[in-house]
Amino acid sequence: MPGSRARAAGKAIPEWDTMSFMKIETPPPAITLLAIWACAMLSACGESAPPASVAPANSPARDIAYVFSAKGLDEKDARLIAAAGRGDVAALVGAIEAGANVDAADRLKRTAVFVAAFTDSAAVIKELSKRGARIDVKDALGMSPVHAAVATGSKDALLALIDLRADVNVKDVSGRTPLHIAAATNQGSLVELLLARGANPKLPDKNGITAAALARDRGHKTLAELIQNRTRT
Repeated sequence: MPGSRARAAGKAIPEWDTMSFMKIETPPPAITLLAIWACAMLSACGESAPPASVAPANSPARDIAYVFSAKGLDEKDARLIAAAGRGDVAALVGAIEAGANVDAADRLKRTAVFVAAFTDSAAVIKELSKRGARIDVKDALGMSPVHAAVATGSKDALLALIDLRADVNVKDVSGRTPLHIAAATNQGSLVELLLARGANPKLPDKNGITAAALARDRGHKTLAELIQNRTRT
């Protein structure tokens, strides 16, 4: 993995040959880049979620930076995505006013809204929406910004997306909703938030597995019961 990062606005941004990924700048002892990435990719690859001790919700948003491939992007668009990854609203606005496309996407088809969801930047999401950016977008793996916010435990970003009427029941390529991701990673507060804001606990993935069943399979019995009780109402 490359060690370089997007530089501050006004300076050149390198063209990396790698695909997009998240980088933990100062990871807590129990959290590894592999665990964060595996959880973010959970819905696409169908693999088991990491145990609760390494779930993204335990990682402060300030310790997460979004590193992307600028190759193929217009320089202004690259600056926009870099600013979103840093949570830098001023730099974001500067890029937009310089002509950046608010819906420009990196090589994994992730827009600035998606990046802001990963890094828990509600302010960036709100600014992008105000300037016409699409909220309900999907990346190359079928994940939405709502999936990304849940996968990284980004509650502020999730709230911002929901307030902007993002679809909380959106499915990825495996048919998993954000509720599936929250259930698999034992994020009780996000499960309750999603349910309170319209998430449907009855929706199965492509294998017929509901969020409650997924939580139970991962050993999160209390959370599974909570979701199951909501299913009965």
